[in-house]
Order: sequence, then structure tokens, then C-alpha cells
Amino acid sequence: MKLNPVRIFIFLLSLLLLASPVSLSGQKQGKADSLRALLKNAKGDTNEVTWLNALAKLTKSDIAEAEKMLQRSITLAQKLKYKRGEAAAYNHLSAMVDRKGDFKLAIAYLQKALEISKSINDPVGQSNSLNYIARLYWIQADYDHALDALLHAREIAVQSKNTLLELKALNGMGNIYHSLHKDSLALDAYVQSLRAAEKIKDKDGITTACNNLGNLYHLMGELDKSLEYHFRSLRIAEEQQDYFSIGPSLDNIGLVYEDQGKIEEALDCYNRSAGFSEKVGNQRGLIASNINIGNLYVKRKEYRKAEPYARKALALANVFGGPVERREPSGQLSAICENTGRVAEAFAFYKQYVALNDSVNNDEVARKSAETEMQFKYLKQTQADSIAQVKKDLFHAQELERETTRTEAQEKITIVFIAAFAIMLVLAVFIFRGYRQKQRANMEISQQKLVIEEQNKEIIDSITYARRIQRALLASDQLLTENLPEYFILYKPKDIVS
Repeated sequence: MKLNPVRIFIFLLSLLLLASPVSLSGQKQGKADSLRALLKNAKGDTNEVTWLNALAKLTKSDIAEAEKMLQRSITLAQKLKYKRGEAAAYNHLSAMVDRKGDFKLAIAYLQKALEISKSINDPVGQSNSLNYIARLYWIQADYDHALDALLHAREIAVQSKNTLLELKALNGMGNIYHSLHKDSLALDAYVQSLRAAEKIKDKDGITTACNNLGNLYHLMGELDKSLEYHFRSLRIAEEQQDYFSIGPSLDNIGLVYEDQGKIEEALDCYNRSAGFSEKVGNQRGLIASNINIGNLYVKRKEYRKAEPYARKALALANVFGGPVERREPSGQLSAICENTGRVAEAFAFYKQYVALNDSVNNDEVARKSAETEMQFKYLKQTQADSIAQVKKDLFHAQELERETTRTEAQEKITIVFIAAFAIMLVLAVFIFRGYRQKQRANMEISQQKLVIEEQNKEIIDSITYARRIQRALLASDQLLTENLPEYFILYKPKDIVS
């Protein structure tokens, strides 16, 4: 079963939603009422800080009210110099502003909480802050920094034997591997997280792990198994009246229904999810639901119905989302405009989609994927080792990889050099052979010339000798004049002799 990129994006977005710090409600409404009663008689001490933090965590459906309580808690904690309570308040406050989409402020609050926890040597506070920081980096596709924070968080959790913090780190690591399509590693992390949550009976952890496993099995094409985990997560969320978790669970169930061809059931799940997200001010939940509905209509070629949902998703993502959340509605709107004759607008949305896609899927993803896989496997085998040792081993592995690359390049250069030298050697042999043949021919010609010259000399010498004989036989001019009054000599010249 092959899922399109939009579907994969929705799965990842649901992970973002479920990775949010979760509060308790419903069955624990009595606890919230008890806290309010205690606060009425509070005496401005550290107990009041603790009660305010706890009540704010239980009041997540009313973000504005929760923020007021946390600001009050921070002010009182600073006055009392109650560092642990102040750090906890900043952690909770970060979760509230994060739900409104202000990542920058959320990270700033978490950094404050982390610094305070370090100053008082509070491992629980440090691990909590690191888990939340990792989640915010993950939302922005900064997997390197996210994993670094999670490794540190899990190391602290293991050292302090805190199962709750460890399962949070495992869920976060699974989410990163899921984002990088390392499904086997993601499955391992999610299963470990679920077992840890079941061990300590942490319903929020069970809900998150079940949703994550449901998404992963959906991607792997095991739809029945996916629904089993999603419905388990939904039941727990409904029991607790945890609307922040109900929405993503419904979205995930709708996605499975859609792949099963149950279009009306899927649309009903998406609309119900949007209703819950609207109720509690879950902006990213609204983004996911609107993208799901828009995508369903686009697949059915009902472009006019799809457009308002895609535009709403993009508008929300521009304010509350990161590049991952802005990418998909941009792609949807490009397809919608193209199929409704608005070519210029379609091209503009397409360019926006490509730019966002490049910012998420850059050239470093493959490298980061390899790094994260190596780090996770190593951490499983040596949980007691420090983060510094993990990074040291990773560095050595990278150095080895670079050395291997250099060796391979050197081997290629050597092969090319040998081939070039062989060609030059063959050419030299042919040239030398031709030169030797020419030299032998010249020697033969020189020898023949010497022979001819010698023969000519012998002939000339013979003729010269004959001339001498001829001259010796003939009378001289004086003798002939004295004895003959008249005479003539007839010469018939033949070269030297006549």
C-alpha cells in the first residue's frame, strides 16, 4: 500500500498534536475543584505555587485562564525564591503559548525552566524541559537539535530511574524516526514507550503511544491493526474528556476509513475532530482537520468544495504553524487553482510549495537520518554511557566514512592514472617501432648507395686506365708532324675514351 505525501504529512502532524504536554480532566474534575478550594485559603507560600501549577495543567481547555494562573505562580515563586516551582510554571506556560503557535516564546520559556532546573540540580525538571524543547525543534524539522535534546533527556531519565520521563523521550525519538521514514526504529521506540506507560499505568502516555503506533501501522498498510490502536487511544481520551487528544485520534481514524473507501465515515471523523479543536483552541488540530477535508474533496475532484478548507488551513498555518504545516495546503491550493483555470495563482502556490518543501527536505536529511539511527542503536546498548561518549563514537564513525570516501576517490584516481599510463605506453611502443623500421630502411638505402658508389668508382677507374693505354698506343703530335706532311686523327669520343 502506497500513501501519498499529503497522507504522510497528516500522520506527522497528528504526532505533533499528540506530543503536546497533556493535561487531565473529566474523571479528575474533582481534583481541579479541590485545588480551587485550597487556593481560596492560600497563604502565599510554596504550596500556593504548587497548587497553581497543578490547576493550570488541569485547565488546558481554557488557555487564557491557565496562562493567568501560571503568571501568578511565577511571580509568587520568584518572590519566595522557590526555584523548582518557578521552573515548573515556565514549563507549563511554554505548553500554553505553544498551543497558540508561538514557537519562539515557547522555546524561550523552556530555556528559562531548563536553566533554573540546572541551577538547583533538578533532574526531573531538566528532563521535562528537554523533552518539550525537542518537540518544538521537531515541529520545525530541526531533527538534529531535537534528537540532541532527547538523548540528553533520556540519559537523565535513566539515571534518575524515572519511567515517565523515559517514555516521553522514547515517544519523541520515535517521532523523529517516523519523520525520517526509519519505520523499524520508530516502531521499536513506540513499543518501548507503550510498555513503559502500561507499567506505571500512565493513561496519557498510553494514549500517545497508541496513536503513534496506529499511525505507523497505517503507513505500513496494516489498517486493521492501525484502527485497533487508534480506537484504544480514543477510548482513553474520551474517558478523561481530553479533547486535545480526541481530535487527533478522530483525524487518524478518518484517514484509515478513507483508505478503506469509507468516505462518509472519514468525513464525519474530520468534522468532529475540527469541532473538538475549535472548542479548545487547538489551532494545529484545526489545520490538520481542514487539510484532511480539503484533500478528500481534491481526490474526488470537487475543487470548489475543497478550496475554502485549504485556504483556512493555510491561513492558520501561516500564523500558528511551521514550514511542514504550511507546505501541504500550498500544494492543495496549487492543484485546486490549476484545475479551475487559474494558472497564474496555481503557479504562485506551486512555487510556495516547492520553497517550503525544500526547507523541510534539504540535503542534510539523509545525513541526519544516518546520525540519528546510529545514536539510537548505540544508546539502547549502553544506556549508562554519557552523551559525550555517544557523540564521540558518532564523530569517529563520520571520520571513518570520510576516510572511506577519500580512499575510494584515491583508488579511482589511481585507476585513471594507470589506464592513461598504459595508453601512453602502447603509443610509445608503436612510435618506437615505427622509428626502428624507418632507421633500418635508411641504413639499407645508405648501404645500397655505398655499393653503387663503389661500383661507379671501379668503372671510372677502369675507363681511366683504358684511356691511359689508348694514349700510350697513339703517336704524339710532334712525331706525326715530322714524318707525315699531312695527317689527321679521327676521334669518336665515348666518355673518357674514344
